[in-house]
Amino acid sequence: MKFRKVLLWIIASSLLNIGCVVFHPESLSKDSLGYRVRHYNSCGPEALEEAFSRLGEKNVDRIQISRNIQDTGNTLRYLMMLVHHDTILVSFPHEMKNVCKKYGYEMVEVDKEIDDLDPQKDIAIVLLFGDFLKGESHWAAYPHTDNIKNWFGSNTKISKIFILKKIN
Repeated sequence: MKFRKVLLWIIASSLLNIGCVVFHPESLSKDSLGYRVRHYNSCGPEALEEAFSRLGEKNVDRIQISRNIQDTGNTLRYLMMLVHHDTILVSFPHEMKNVCKKYGYEMVEVDKEIDDLDPQKDIAIVLLFGDFLKGESHWAAYPHTDNIKNWFGSNTKISKIFILKKIN
C-alpha cells in the first residue's frame, strides 16, 4: 500500500512537471538542423568559447560548441526536464571534455584552489555549485569570469577545476 502511494506521487509529480515544459515550449525549440537553441547560450558553451578564445583559437563559437555537446545526445537532458524545463541548458563534464579533445585540448583536473591558479598562465574551466535544492550549477572560464568564488553568493562551492592543456 505504501509503495503504491509513493508510485502515484512520483507519477503525479512527473505529469505536473511535464506540464511545466508545455508552458515553456521555447525550452524545446530547435533550429533548422535539429539542435536545441536554448543550449547555445548556456554556461558550458559560453565558458568553452571564452577559454578557446583566450587560447588563441579562431573560428570556434558557442553555437558550434553547443552542437558538438548535443551531438552526444540529449536523452539525459530530456529526462532531467521532468524536474525542470531549464535543465535543457545542462552540459556534463564528459561532454565538455569531448569538445575540448575535438579542438585539440585536454581538460586536466587539478587539485588546487582557485587562488592558486596563475591568471597570466592558466586557462581553466571551473564547475561551480550553489544551492542544491535550487539546482544551481555553473561552468565558468578562468580567469575571464568575474566573481567565481561568489557566483551563487555564500552558497558557492567550487567543485572541480580543469586546466586546459594543448594535446601534442
